[in-house]
Amino acid sequence: MDWKKYFNSTILSRGRQYYHEGRVKRLTHRDHEWFAAVKGSRSYNVIARMGEDGDIEGMECSCLYAYSGQNCKHMAALLYAVEADQKENDVQTESELAQQRMDKEDKVIFSIWRMRSSAVRWAVCLH
Repeated sequence: MDWKKYFNSTILSRGRQYYHEGRVKRLTHRDHEWFAAVKGSRSYNVIARMGEDGDIEGMECSCLYAYSGQNCKHMAALLYAVEADQKENDVQTESELAQQRMDKEDKVIFSIWRMRSSAVRWAVCLH
C-alpha cells in the first residue's frame, strides 16, 4: 500500500508524530474500511476506504482542513496505525502458520507412536 504519495511531507511528518504519540484511538476495520478517532486539538473521526488491491479509494476526516478538500495529518496518523496493524497481523499470521505446522507434525508423531504402541502390545499378546 503506497499511501504516502497522497500527502505532502509536512502532513506526513505531523501524522507520524500523532501516531507515535498514541493519538490514534479505537482503531477498527470492517471489510475494506478503517475507522479511528484521532486526538488533535479535539477528537476527530477519520475513515479510510481501501480497494481490493489495498490502494486508498477514499478518506474522510471531521477536521476543517479535510473539510476544505485536503488530506490531513489525522488521515496520515490513521494510515500509519493501519500500516502498523497490518505488519503486526502479518507477524501473527506467520507464527500461527508455524504453530499449525508444528501441530500437524505433533499429530503425525503421536499417530506413529500410537501405532507402534499398539503393535508392541499386539506382539506381547502373541507370546
